[in-house]
Amino acid sequence: MPRKKSKPPVSVALLKKLMPAFGVVVLVILLVVGWQSRSGIGLWMQNSVARMVDARVKEVLVSGTKYTEAEALKTALGLELGSPLVGFDVRAAKERVELLPWVRDVSLSKRLPSTVKVDITEYMPIARLRDETEGEIYVISKSGHSIVPATEEFDALPLLSGRGAAPQAASLFLLLQDYANFSAQLVAAEYIGERRWNLQFAGGLMVKLPAEDAARGLALLQQLEEQRPVSYTHLTLPTKRIV
Repeated sequence: MPRKKSKPPVSVALLKKLMPAFGVVVLVILLVVGWQSRSGIGLWMQNSVARMVDARVKEVLVSGTKYTEAEALKTALGLELGSPLVGFDVRAAKERVELLPWVRDVSLSKRLPSTVKVDITEYMPIARLRDETEGEIYVISKSGHSIVPATEEFDALPLLSGRGAAPQAASLFLLLQDYANFSAQLVAAEYIGERRWNLQFAGGLMVKLPAEDAARGLALLQQLEEQRPVSYTHLTLPTKRIV
């Protein structure tokens, strides 16, 4: 009985032809499954893919920065163009970037084959604060968070002072947000007796807000300004005023 002819083994040449396509399939699978994952397995897959393609940094895409210095950010990231993405610790880099003074929040990711993406949310400077202990003046955010020592760049921001002013800054600006004309003209605000504010406006207007119902005081001031154009030198609200 004649023996059946066995199928010839796959030729080496054919294997060489299939290898690139096979490699692409593997790469796509790893990208979809692993690169999007934030688990330990996902990170392992990321490094595996990075090794396969010899992934190196060719661009760092940064968004959301206005005040953060480029050199300080570069140092915090710990990356240079051409650096391998294998072993780049995204979590550790994120923690370092979060320590930069202007950074309120950051999202950091690496994307094959050669990109690191950094999305930053910065603190918004809204005023300056004179530190009652040190005497230094700092730029602060709306919440009263001290960001950096104030420079000439921020001289146009209103200056807050007085013991306890920093934690009360948020409530002050919340109060002023309904009075855009007052907010825009605010030059200085002094927190008195850890109870109330004295407000200094452009043009010399001084407003002594009461400890209770400060919003009513500002409402009264606005009503007076709407009635007739006047120039105030001193005003105590809400019960007494000197024009």
